[in-house]
Amino acid sequence: MAVALDLTLTGREVSADEAFRLGLVNRVVPADEVMATAESYARMILGNSQHAVRSAKETSST
Repeated sequence: MAVALDLTLTGREVSADEAFRLGLVNRVVPADEVMATAESYARMILGNSQHAVRSAKETSST
């Protein structure tokens, strides 16, 4: 809660490493691997059923 308030009130930028440490991102990759990594994640998600993906999204938003 304190970190969220800090970032919201200050609007300060955080580095990729700090964002990872704070749990704001799941993974940090070199810039030249961003698209390949995103596409890999997209393929993994598309490999799951629509029902499973929808259920996971609904569960995580509560």
